[in-house]
Amino acid sequence: MIYLLRKDAFILSADTVKNYIMIFYEDSHKKIALILQNTSSKISFTIDIWTSSNNYFFLEITAYWVTEKNDEISNEEVGSLIRKLRTLVKKIKVSPQQKNKFKAQCKAANIPNLNVMLDVHTRWNSTYDMLVKVRKLKEPLNTLSNSDPTLRPFTINEKKWVHLLKIEELLKISELYKTLYAPQETQNTNIEYNSSDEDLVSHIFKWRCIELVSEFDRYLKADQAQALCDILNWWKVSLLF
Repeated sequence: MIYLLRKDAFILSADTVKNYIMIFYEDSHKKIALILQNTSSKISFTIDIWTSSNNYFFLEITAYWVTEKNDEISNEEVGSLIRKLRTLVKKIKVSPQQKNKFKAQCKAANIPNLNVMLDVHTRWNSTYDMLVKVRKLKEPLNTLSNSDPTLRPFTINEKKWVHLLKIEELLKISELYKTLYAPQETQNTNIEYNSSDEDLVSHIFKWRCIELVSEFDRYLKADQAQALCDILNWWKVSLLF
């Protein structure tokens, strides 16, 4: 099929691709093992389990650690700084008065009125999303916390903002991973539960029958002229959306 679309395409044999993958795996395995044996940082593990649309089961184990090169602040300092930021965000979110003050500070700083965001431990990489949001709101957050006695203990100085930026950069790696490998979204079928004409079990079954949009289906639905230009490039780009 690829030759029909592009006669000058060079395709490696399956054995060659397999050999490249195994060589890369063995080399990476040795390097990572050596790094983990010599790191002074704590190692955090996350586990994810899912089933593909063709009923293959996958188990993913991810390890996070801080390398010596970037280990300028301790794990305890990172945890303390994140907790301090969470407390500041919580105090603004739960208080209507603080929300109004924060809105006024955003207006004074000529910044769009963006609501502060609090991370959720059940949402993948939401701490990264929180850090991105507060970085954009740095000026109104600092002004509000410095001017309010109840928020002053949670003011983040310039040095700590630099640390938050470094933490954000570290978490950005897992955010990219989420973008590339998160399960595809299901089609928007707008199925609503109506207790008058179906029971809950039937409703759940209906949702379970919704099939994921496969890569090949998206390719077939794509603009033909675009797809014929470079199928390999289309595949790489389309996998991100």
